[in-house]
Amino acid sequence: MTEAFEDLNFLMASPNRLDVLQAVAARPRDKDELVETVGSSPVTIARIIDDFVERNWIEYRDGTYSTTMFGELIAEDASRLEQSVDIAYRCRPVAQYCRPEEIDFDPRLLEYTTMSVGPEDTAFDHVDRWAELFRRTDEFQGITGHIPATIMQVFTEEISTGGMDVEGIFPTSLVENIMLDPEKRKAAMEMIDAGARLYQDEHEWDIAIGIYDGDAMSFVGFDTHGSPRFKIESDHDELVTWAIDRFEGARARSTPIEVELPEQ
Repeated sequence: MTEAFEDLNFLMASPNRLDVLQAVAARPRDKDELVETVGSSPVTIARIIDDFVERNWIEYRDGTYSTTMFGELIAEDASRLEQSVDIAYRCRPVAQYCRPEEIDFDPRLLEYTTMSVGPEDTAFDHVDRWAELFRRTDEFQGITGHIPATIMQVFTEEISTGGMDVEGIFPTSLVENIMLDPEKRKAAMEMIDAGARLYQDEHEWDIAIGIYDGDAMSFVGFDTHGSPRFKIESDHDELVTWAIDRFEGARARSTPIEVELPEQ
């Protein structure tokens, strides 16, 4: 196993080596093509080729270099490892602001997402993006552990004037907080009066999942103060299906919210 780690270190220690192996794995190439494709010097490419031939990763045949069965295997796995490390690096905030049980989809699907991450002073950017998505959506379904008053106002406007169909699920603790906030309580009642179907669930979560017209989704993580810290968007079928399944599971165990304004 020590020799295998040495070969792994050898390959990953130089981006040029990985580029050469991936280029040859894609299709047979001659030395001049590799120099042009990789963008390295002929001397460097020649040295890498010699090292790969010695390890039986590539072979010379009919004027070009191609991967052996072992080289092809290594190229595939090295590409997968590089992709996984890149996803893990870019998506650190997902693990930082979400409990592990909230991220029960294949993390490799994060490759097919658009992610926005920012410090506290960009929280309003996330809210603005939500508003933009809502205003071009006809049917919205979502669950959230936090909801700013500004978003509730956007919901109310879009339901009343734009005809957006809304189903929303909140944890019971959030519903209780809404009831204690006159502004949010009024907004919730106006949403229900306008046709929104709102539910409460005993399950607690610190995330928000949105489904837009059944063909796009968003996933938001919050800090302990309820401010959004990252937002993921995707129209990938598997992620949209995951979001729908999470929503339908929460709706199945939820009860309708009834809101009444206090007597004056």
